[in-house]
Amino acid sequence: MEKENKIDINVSKSEWIAFMEVRQDGQYNMYSPQARASAGLDKDKWKTIMRNFDNLYDKWGDLNECI
Repeated sequence: MEKENKIDINVSKSEWIAFMEVRQDGQYNMYSPQARASAGLDKDKWKTIMRNFDNLYDKWGDLNECI
């Protein structure tokens, strides 16, 4: 269980920005395949961001903070 506590999330800032742009737009439910396609991210990366949203938000913040 030690591994779960380690924060080693392989998401780049540009991937985070792409995710947050879709989120801010509000056009899609963030769990929909259309949202993922709109951001141009693969399924695994999308799942990683969704599962680790709080940690990534703490790292880079809202869209206005990370651009």
